[in-house]
Amino acid sequence: MEGLSTYGWIISYATKSKLSNNYTKSLVETLCYGGYGYHILFNRCYTFSHRDKFTLIPNWFSYRGKGSLLSFHVPPVFQGLVVGVACQCLIGLFGAAKVCIKNKSNGIQLFEAYVRDSVVRNWLRYVSTSEMAMEEYCGDEGLELCVELDMGEDAEVFECGIHVIVEKTDSFEGSE
Repeated sequence: MEGLSTYGWIISYATKSKLSNNYTKSLVETLCYGGYGYHILFNRCYTFSHRDKFTLIPNWFSYRGKGSLLSFHVPPVFQGLVVGVACQCLIGLFGAAKVCIKNKSNGIQLFEAYVRDSVVRNWLRYVSTSEMAMEEYCGDEGLELCVELDMGEDAEVFECGIHVIVEKTDSFEGSE
């Protein structure tokens, strides 16, 4: 991917089966350390009735939970975040998703981004500390991830997660 360092890019993957945690982890680790802005989109065909039987957010994420809101903490020094979102919507539904990170105690927004795609379903996004308004962050205070969908009433976020990258050398270690 030579020459793409100043451009954001999208990797799209469509499957009816889950990607292995090792594959997803290796892909995200490579992209995070490359310093590129990107989204990874995973298009899976699941129904609303099956969604509670599995998790789409990789098990090596620092924080994960059901729904569109997630509280988390970051250490005073960290390298970045990986945001993971799993949505359920009707096949062929067009739309966008907004992801924001805010200081939970004072409500100040530290980060905002949009994912626009014809089928916004399941995706990961790296967030560098330079993209966040870290001067508004006050140390050990809690943060909150919020995901909003603009796809109508037939779509919802059913799982989201945050992986905190602390050090380049070991941020993905022990996460099998």
